[in-house]
Amino acid sequence: MNKIFATLCGTDCKNIAYLKIYADLLEIAYLEGFNDSKENQRPRANQTSLDKWSLWLKGSNHENCLFMLSVTAPDVPLMAPIPITKEINGPLFAVVVNKNYFLISREGEISEVKDEELIKNEFKKFLTKIAQ
Repeated sequence: MNKIFATLCGTDCKNIAYLKIYADLLEIAYLEGFNDSKENQRPRANQTSLDKWSLWLKGSNHENCLFMLSVTAPDVPLMAPIPITKEINGPLFAVVVNKNYFLISREGEISEVKDEELIKNEFKKFLTKIAQ
């Protein structure tokens, strides 16, 4: 079985810390036998304008993506864990990178953390549930 997942990555500010977190989480997924989608998609806005955003969205429902990984760094915190309309049927693991903390959203649960290692550990737990 081809274990494909969708990805969303981007920012609307000059914060680049999200790129390292995104790369680290991709590496964890690869080590667990998952492959990220190569199918580019056009993001559709949800609750905010995407005019100032630089976003990369890959994955679609017809690929049967098992989940969506999102790492974003908004200039102003949003009400939703991602700035787009989620069109992937699988569960979402989202990391929102803020100036002094991170928000992790997974399966409707949101946590605030200050340590990148906690993000990695939570993602590993998430992948374990997906693989079952």
